[in-house]
Amino acid sequence: MHDFEGYRTLGQPHETIDERKAGDLLARDYGLDGVRLERIATERDDTFAVAVHGERSPRYLLKIEHPAEDYETVLMRARALRMLERRAANVPVTRLVPCLDGGMIARSDTGGPTRWATLTTFVTGHIVSSSPGRPSHALLADIGDRLARIQQVLADERGYEDRLGRILWDVRLLPAIAQDVLPMVDDAAARELIEQAVATYESASGRIDALPQQLCHGDFHPGNITVRDDRPGEIAGIIDFGDMHLMPAVCDLGTALCYLADGALADPLEPCRIALAAYLRANPDFDRGQLPLLMPVMQARAALIVLLPLLAERRSGVSPEHYLFRPESRIARLRLLQSLSAGSRDLFTGV
Repeated sequence: MHDFEGYRTLGQPHETIDERKAGDLLARDYGLDGVRLERIATERDDTFAVAVHGERSPRYLLKIEHPAEDYETVLMRARALRMLERRAANVPVTRLVPCLDGGMIARSDTGGPTRWATLTTFVTGHIVSSSPGRPSHALLADIGDRLARIQQVLADERGYEDRLGRILWDVRLLPAIAQDVLPMVDDAAARELIEQAVATYESASGRIDALPQQLCHGDFHPGNITVRDDRPGEIAGIIDFGDMHLMPAVCDLGTALCYLADGALADPLEPCRIALAAYLRANPDFDRGQLPLLMPVMQARAALIVLLPLLAERRSGVSPEHYLFRPESRIARLRLLQSLSAGSRDLFTGV
């Protein structure tokens, strides 16, 4: 096995923080008493939806990081949210709530290692991936537009020294992760699909590795986007910045497009093209010469969607039920993308 920091985080046991201790932190550092907390299943931290003053709906989200998450990384995410609030107020991302002392991060000491916590607003609306029907043309365009605007703000975050392997969802890790995790995959057909995804990605990896890096959301997909009932064609909120990391912007874009392909359509890539066209309009400086890299990135992300839930379950006992797709759906997505790219590397150059 490779010695990725993300592997060590998954395998490192830690004491779960219960609702009482989380409530104590909220009272001490944020002045919030009488709250109701509901745990949200995650891979590596303790996260709670927080309702206050008898309200039925949550108002905040409390995230107490894994003990392996260092202060500088948590600060980077907090600073990025603050940048988005100040410079892209029209992009509806979750907002950072300051501590009583004005700080961006709270400290959690419960007898074990120090852990860092942040409180953000709870984004309202319905998660797109759980909403009935398909995303409308307007919503797909909004997805592409908002991704571009988030990237433009985060590109100016220069002070963070990232570590490759900290975030396992980085598509550049696929060849190594596949090498480590494929022996755990019992389905021979699934193994063959993943091996093909690795080969496809490696054919483009030299170009990808040569591209400049910037801070990116890293997990921009319909499971992290909400819409309102009265405005289903407009994003109400963008959540889960926990996988932000440095990478080429085309990897962030390909990650988003991976989840938009729809095998039930006559043209399964039509939703991707709608979102991509809006992204390019909002980011006219994007180098269109990178468009042939999108499908290798999309396949790499689809392969990680198959591999990483299995790894998380084996290394840390995390139930894969909170992932966006069931195992058979993850494999079907990878199969779809490979069938679409067979014989063509230029599926998006005409956008």
